[in-house]
Amino acid sequence: MRFTLLAVWLICCSNLLAQRPQLQPMMSSMPPYQYEDDQGIQGLVWQLWQQLLAHADMESEQPFLLPWARALLMADQQENAVLFTTVRTPERESVFQWLGPIVPSGQ
Repeated sequence: MRFTLLAVWLICCSNLLAQRPQLQPMMSSMPPYQYEDDQGIQGLVWQLWQQLLAHADMESEQPFLLPWARALLMADQQENAVLFTTVRTPERESVFQWLGPIVPSGQ
């Protein structure tokens, strides 16, 4: 089976663009897609996120760079959370609002 890495958009409010909430990104280190170095958060997905925010005229808080399981749990428990880069599976299909794909991955 072929999976696709996706940025997961976990938004708990119904009218995102009208309300313009402060978004809280959650991510785990996954070079080259997102990672932290001396200059802060870097990577392809982080760059796409910055472009998306600029296009939507929105802002976000600083990202939480966490172990994957903790990022998933926190994103599930917080409103306006955005979880970066996960594999789209049938079990996750109805849990998230998906934005992507970002890049294809192997099996």
